[in-house]
Amino acid sequence: MLDIQYRMHPDISHFPASEFYNLSLMNGTVNDSGEVIAGLHPPYSKYLEPHLETGATGSVVFLDHNGNESLKGRSYINVAEAHIVASIVEDLLLNNDVSNHDFEFG
Repeated sequence: MLDIQYRMHPDISHFPASEFYNLSLMNGTVNDSGEVIAGLHPPYSKYLEPHLETGATGSVVFLDHNGNESLKGRSYINVAEAHIVASIVEDLLLNNDVSNHDFEFG
């Protein structure tokens, strides 16, 4: 069984740790002081609002929308949802330095 996870921010790993590991899954993504390592801090985004009391930015956001799916061939598309995703990607690219990251596609 997995003892330590090294890929997720602790805010994200809390769910699998509590639901599947009885809170025994440890985070290898924090330093000895319990602080999240720098590379896992949330990006800057208008969609990630800081907590009113602590100023900390969340790591996960859920966006609700009223876009409707429509049938295209034998599948469904949601144009409104696609525009939201494009807007989020644009926001992340404009507000964060991505020049030092290696991205793999495919």
